[in-house]
Amino acid sequence: MGAIELTGISFHYDAVPVLEGMDLHIARGERFALLGPNGAGKTTTIRLLLGLLRPSAGSVSVLGLDPTTAGAEVRSRSGALLESAGSYEALSVIENLRFHADLFGMTEARFRSRASELIQTLGLAGLEDRGASHLSLGQKRRLTLARALLHEPELLILDEPTNGLDPIAARELYRLLIRMTDQDGSTLLVTTHNLAEVESVCHRAAIIHHGSLVACDTIGALTDELSRPTLDLICDAVPDGYETALASVSGVASVTRTELGLNIELTSDGPINAILAHAMDAGVGLLEVRRHRASLTEVYLDRIASDAAAARGSPT
Repeated sequence: MGAIELTGISFHYDAVPVLEGMDLHIARGERFALLGPNGAGKTTTIRLLLGLLRPSAGSVSVLGLDPTTAGAEVRSRSGALLESAGSYEALSVIENLRFHADLFGMTEARFRSRASELIQTLGLAGLEDRGASHLSLGQKRRLTLARALLHEPELLILDEPTNGLDPIAARELYRLLIRMTDQDGSTLLVTTHNLAEVESVCHRAAIIHHGSLVACDTIGALTDELSRPTLDLICDAVPDGYETALASVSGVASVTRTELGLNIELTSDGPINAILAHAMDAGVGLLEVRRHRASLTEVYLDRIASDAAAARGSPT
């Protein structure tokens, strides 16, 4: 049984479809990204997982439970940060965390250790006694993140977790999330528009558009599908006309001379060692080799554009 199982999920607000026929499996211990433009259905999916909404059709399983009938238990074993999450303005930072710890039955010793770690990681040190109403928007976001992570939940659902965080705090947050999932076997489901974060943190990603799943795979498989891999050879010398000779090597689709050397497009992963050996035998002065694949951002934009074109009935 996976951490999350969605089977044939549809959800309508009145007569307006928000999700249609979604199937999704997320394994325990997996770091998974749910991607899509605003209005694609990401927040609705999260609310279904937490038992805050009931599906119009299909079934939902979270940690082996049906959130429509066991929502309280699902939420007690999960840590959730929704985009609209707030804090108790009349309480201080440490009081907000202590209140949450009491709700989840944490011991005092465990609370102190965990709160100290999160306060340091999320840049809240020195603010422990400051009232939440006197925090900046970014500091409030850090507090709600600390609250979601405090009780070390089995499942973390984070909606745009790095909004309001500076790059250093965002990096430290993701280091913490990777450590938690690796050590504790907890599962991470994250939504974000920062796709570079997804590439460095998540095992797999799904892209949804207009409530339907348009792609779901490992990050590597998604980026491999879009374009052929390419090599940039940075050279201090390239013999005249060498592009034609290199283009005849098996696995090479095209060769273009650049200001820095050669750009080689491959038909597949290609015989890279053979290509480099061919270049050196021909007297190419190699200084550096750079391998390029399509980024997740390129994949995302391509899939969204393709789905939009298909909906209009026009070619991409």
